Amino acid sequence: MSTARGEGSIIKRNIIALMTYSVFRGFAISGYQALFSAYMKTVGFSMADIGVAITASALSAVLITPGFGGIIDYYGARVATTFTGLLIVLSLGLLAFPHPSLAVFIASYILFMLSFSLGQPARSTLLAQSVPVYRYGYYLGVVTTSFAVARIAGPTVSGILVIHEGYPRLFMLLSFLVLVGVILFHILSIEPRAGNSAQQSLITVFLESYKHALRPQRRIARLYPLLFLDRGGWSLWFPLLSAYLKSIGYVEDEIGFFYTIQNISHASTAIFWGRLVDRMGTTRVIVLSEFLRITALLFFMSSTEQAVIAAGFAFVGFSIAAWIPAYNKLVAQLAGDRLGEAYANANAVRSLAGTPTPSIGGYLSQVRGINTVFMLASILFIFSALYAQRSFSCSKRSNPRTSRG
Repeated sequence: MSTARGEGSIIKRNIIALMTYSVFRGFAISGYQALFSAYMKTVGFSMADIGVAITASALSAVLITPGFGGIIDYYGARVATTFTGLLIVLSLGLLAFPHPSLAVFIASYILFMLSFSLGQPARSTLLAQSVPVYRYGYYLGVVTTSFAVARIAGPTVSGILVIHEGYPRLFMLLSFLVLVGVILFHILSIEPRAGNSAQQSLITVFLESYKHALRPQRRIARLYPLLFLDRGGWSLWFPLLSAYLKSIGYVEDEIGFFYTIQNISHASTAIFWGRLVDRMGTTRVIVLSEFLRITALLFFMSSTEQAVIAAGFAFVGFSIAAWIPAYNKLVAQLAGDRLGEAYANANAVRSLAGTPTPSIGGYLSQVRGINTVFMLASILFIFSALYAQRSFSCSKRSNPRTSRG
């Protein structure tokens, strides 16, 4: 009975901590994601320059992420989550200084990509170790709903603040908000599992994790083609989207409004998709997510009218809400006991797939037009859906009697 109460306390505290952190993080990074490439466009950089900046950032994540999984498993997911939150604080803080150079933009996006590539496996591991595996989709939906709700206001408020206060003051505010969220998370959360008692240096743990990444479990390696196709398609166009909108005449508050539409559709359906993953299995929801993305791109290709662009963003939000619980639960089902390592290695593969594609997307949009980029991404999403259906079609609901993951 005391064990059940202890597990209940872990679930409650860590869900509250993750939700609290998600509110601050969601508001801040939604503003960052919505306006980063628009900011670069505003100060005179081309689409190709933006693509190069994002490519350099993805490469840094590829090089570091594989070694971080072992650090999560060794030192604990709570400490790792706190560390990656501080990376976001630094990323946003760099853009609080006036007239950033290309090097500053690249450094900011490198830190942002590292916070994503390292933070996602840390948070996912913390959640997976805190809740029953058969309820993972539901609890992930609860946490991501708080994140998505915070993202509703972030882009629009950020766009309005840019118009009235400028970019540097906006990013100073966003950096401060994430810092508050990180502090609250660290106070509220508890480590669900004790760290490794063996004494090893940080470098040793990092290098050991790298060795495992080079020899992944066969079950995890089956994910890699799916992640290459999905992330390659996504990175061709999504990081460039606000710069594209800026280039066709939309201003920051309008761009922010489009991202708010995306985040409303995400927030309003996150729990629904989490429950659907638990009931239907991961594969079907991953396939649905890919076709929702293709639908979004069809809207973007068909017109530059505000209502059509808004509809496209709504479908982007639906696709994200579907992908997050399906992808995370699939990794958790395949990972075994090395959760942090599995999530980190999967993110390293996603980062690798996203390394050349932003530059390719930026170049193609300049020489062939943005619709060529949207069409190529749609083809990759189709292949991603087909691979998922073929390789993971036997993925079912987890056994309700399974213990905590």
